[in-house]
Amino acid sequence: MPHAGTVRKADYHELLLQRYARRLSRRVQGLDGPARAASDPSSWVSQRHRDYLLEATRPGRSAAEWAAEQEVLRRLFANDERLHAATGILYELLFERHPHFRSLFPQSLAVQRARLGRALSFLLDNLPDEAVLGPALRRVGEEHRKFGIKPVHFEDFGDMLTEGLRRVVGPQWTDEVERAWRLAYWRGAAMIIEGLEQAELEPPFWNATVIDHQRRPGDLAVLRVRPDHPYPFRTGQHTTVETPRMPHSWRRYWLTTPPAPDGTLEFRVRALGGHGVSAMLVHHTRVGDPLRLGPARGGLTLDPASGRDVLVVASGTGLGVARALFAELAAGADDRRVTMLLGFGTDDDWADLDEMERLRLSARAPQRLTLRPVSGVASDASWFFEQAVDGWPRLADHDVYVAGSVAMTRAAVRILGQAGVPGEQVYRDRW
Repeated sequence: MPHAGTVRKADYHELLLQRYARRLSRRVQGLDGPARAASDPSSWVSQRHRDYLLEATRPGRSAAEWAAEQEVLRRLFANDERLHAATGILYELLFERHPHFRSLFPQSLAVQRARLGRALSFLLDNLPDEAVLGPALRRVGEEHRKFGIKPVHFEDFGDMLTEGLRRVVGPQWTDEVERAWRLAYWRGAAMIIEGLEQAELEPPFWNATVIDHQRRPGDLAVLRVRPDHPYPFRTGQHTTVETPRMPHSWRRYWLTTPPAPDGTLEFRVRALGGHGVSAMLVHHTRVGDPLRLGPARGGLTLDPASGRDVLVVASGTGLGVARALFAELAAGADDRRVTMLLGFGTDDDWADLDEMERLRLSARAPQRLTLRPVSGVASDASWFFEQAVDGWPRLADHDVYVAGSVAMTRAAVRILGQAGVPGEQVYRDRW
């Protein structure tokens, strides 16, 4: 099956890869580089936006100044309903006035709108906090390279988003609100653009072919794919996947094996309903089908310099990445103790536990590796984590890895913080 529904979309992605190759060549030859862009970082912005961008990125702009902008905006957006309503108006205006944007987005915008609404709320909640805002939004920029997003897109997108907010707010939209919002928008946009530019020496995506597709109980599938060129990743990271049946729709999946000598990758997908990328991968994908993979990302990688014992708590689709982490830890030569707390639901495949037991028995020091399975754990059961670590001895002396639902991960962050575990010792993915 052709990768995209039309020749135009296939050409678009081919041109994107060609553009990446030309840019990489110019960077290697020294024809492009940071110095060139640094001479005037706002040169690509029109005059009507430049003052906002320069003020939003002004060195020395204080957290107190951003807190003042935040207060102005949060008076109007005390809850997220207005933000979500504005995203619907945004896309109507954007595609009507700038039709070329339509090819950058998936056919269904429901997920896109929800994500944008959450991102706007995150921006407003953390506007004064560079340490929180910067890393998160730079990651957004890195992940958006595969869509072909460029800095110049942020002007028209920002204008249409501003118009959507203005319509939702009505007469309460004043010059003070306009200024605060424009500054907040360009603060976030500048961080996303930094992420785009920091990742420009990396391919925006890899083409891959499905070489194995196994169905498991509970609408679960295990896919093994072969990228068309080497795909760098570390154990514990996730990939993003696009299927030709849903162009421009990407979903994240943990890679469930350590890097393999033959370069193949494995990930698991659970179909939630009859639509969406996961349903397409589980029910309508076959051996030989093409996929696209975004660059590997994620916060579950092992720290080789840490001498602390390791505690891994996993459930649902997190069991696959837990198995990958266990394989790497079992093969390691250090003496750290490793405990795996594994929550299995009625639809989960217990074969993972059998494989981990084989890995444990073949390890150099199997006595340092402990497997503790728990049955009857639903994929969204946050109570599982709370009960699993209740009374755990010397919890603050461990590196703790959490792989599971959003609810469980949030519960983990809260409980571990209350137990005195430093944030840098808690590893999880920020979905």
